[in-house]
Amino acid sequence: MAAPASLSDLVIERVGFGLFVLDRAMTVLMWNRFMQDHSGVPAADVIGRNLFDCFPDLPRAWLARKLDSVFQLGSFAFSSWEQRPYLFRFEHDRPITGGVDYMQQDCTFMPLARGREVEAVCVTISDVTHVSVMQREREEAFAKLREHANRDGLTGIANRRCFEARLSAEFARWQRYGGDLSVLLFDLDHFKAINDR
Repeated sequence: MAAPASLSDLVIERVGFGLFVLDRAMTVLMWNRFMQDHSGVPAADVIGRNLFDCFPDLPRAWLARKLDSVFQLGSFAFSSWEQRPYLFRFEHDRPITGGVDYMQQDCTFMPLARGREVEAVCVTISDVTHVSVMQREREEAFAKLREHANRDGLTGIANRRCFEARLSAEFARWQRYGGDLSVLLFDLDHFKAINDR
């Protein structure tokens, strides 16, 4: 009969983010339920084995460097989805229109030491797919707003605000580098009547 799980074991199993622990040889020492559910690999099949043997598609050189720095320096390391969108190619739960192929992940690399020497590194993986999709949508909306602010809604022609911004930028460039500068300006009287035809 198996010993009852401690509270800390239950917490590790049920937290809403991935958690696994590696020793210096890249042997997996711990693999929580999030990792099992998203990788499709049970803890029993990965614990005691080399991580790269179990997951050959991981970015080996990058991950080995990251882990090595934690073992050597004994300090935390991080990786944001903005730097590397994902570590593991986990499916995400966004609709097909979500705009990303795999779960976007933030990773934390935490040194585990008894005394001065780091014995293992705990890696956490947070699903930030929703955040990344929302940020991309926000950036696209801002780009559209900038475009609308600089264009006439009816004709799509650059408006006065756009002209003034471009003129200012070109004038500043001319001041820096010298050379010739020309400005050609058309002023159409009664443009509304022309445009309405």
